Amino acid sequence: MNAFLSGLRPLILRGLPVYVFLSAYLGLTVLGNVIYVSPLGDEFWRVAGADPLPMKAVSDISFWLLLFLPLMVCPISFWIGKLMAPIVKATAPHIPEIPRSVYVVVTTLLFLYVAIRLGQTHAVSQFLSATNDIEAVNKRFQLLQELGFLPQMVMKSLLVFLAVYAWARSPAERGYFWLIAALTTTIALAICLILLNMKWPLVLFIILIGVSAFAFSRERPFANLIIVTCIGAVAYLLLSVAVLRMSPIDSVRSRPLDVARSVGAATLEHYPRLLAVAINRMAIAAPYYYDMPASISNECAPRLGRLWIERKLECEPTLLVYAKIFPDDHYVEPGTSPAAANLYGYALAGWSGAIICSVAVMIVLGFFLALLPAIHGHPLAAATFVMGAYAAYFFSQLPLEGALVYDHGMWWLLLIAAYLAISGTLRLTCRTRQRFQAR
Repeated sequence: MNAFLSGLRPLILRGLPVYVFLSAYLGLTVLGNVIYVSPLGDEFWRVAGADPLPMKAVSDISFWLLLFLPLMVCPISFWIGKLMAPIVKATAPHIPEIPRSVYVVVTTLLFLYVAIRLGQTHAVSQFLSATNDIEAVNKRFQLLQELGFLPQMVMKSLLVFLAVYAWARSPAERGYFWLIAALTTTIALAICLILLNMKWPLVLFIILIGVSAFAFSRERPFANLIIVTCIGAVAYLLLSVAVLRMSPIDSVRSRPLDVARSVGAATLEHYPRLLAVAINRMAIAAPYYYDMPASISNECAPRLGRLWIERKLECEPTLLVYAKIFPDDHYVEPGTSPAAANLYGYALAGWSGAIICSVAVMIVLGFFLALLPAIHGHPLAAATFVMGAYAAYFFSQLPLEGALVYDHGMWWLLLIAAYLAISGTLRLTCRTRQRFQAR
């Protein structure tokens, strides 16, 4: 058994970002639509507490071709990775790792900035003050608006990368510095993400730490992945109960033990519905995205020009689909119902948009696959490789630009680029000074 698992791990790592994309996409979008057309469909709708879909779309063969389009183009990623791997392997030994002092200073400053902004927006009181689900979501909208883009980007992108980097360094370094840094950064960031009054940022972060443990652990990688993934699933259930106010938290707020018991009891009571909602959350939008080209005005009609990021807000598919699914929304801010890059591209530009976006996603994931030969002995490359799995998840849930420039996007690449630029400049300056002095 150990020999089998030892051989399985390299096979999984060989395509990790692509496999994460396909797992998230198939599990959270395709699976739900398969259930919709199965005999379990009616019961699934009842458990999820949702209204049944118009079934015209899911009975169309073109809908299923669109749904499985990412599987048809995923070999592109492996081709790109194989093409770029020799370049990465030759370059990696010359890229310096982040020194301890730089890591401590940068991480401390980023956490200090986040703590100040969370304090200024009264994040703790806003998290605790809501008494029902509608008020809780409205409080979240208010908090996120007051926080702004930059603090959320620091939490969901930069600090996530720094936590993964610490986990990548800890197995290869002597002493306990990087292990302590990894644990401290992970716990502190988890607390900050909880205060956003959102489920998925924390759940994804926990699962990403599990992926890091799988990729970097020298012993029991599969056990580490399973344990951390289970923690993420439990966190999802507990946070769902807390965020949606399914337990009377407000009445026992002053007694933490009673709060824990109340949330735990509500979780056990509502977990079937919460799991159904998790599957239904992304799947429900897919038929609406497929129907969009035939159901919108000429001004918002699909065309290639709409693939550009600067689009009219009133024509944005995520807003139009949400308004169709939830016409009687009671929240203060308009909701969104995003979809994977292929579905979003189809809503924007028809089949050409779906193909372009799907291929672009696989090209980006291919660049991450190219890092595989360098992940052993090069923590910066290893952390970047694992962050590719983080980006892959968002490609399975959001439009193409979502994994690139949203607050959870690839802004961490700028952090790496800035460090390498400064490090390279300093080294070049030192060499120039040494040559000058030698003369």
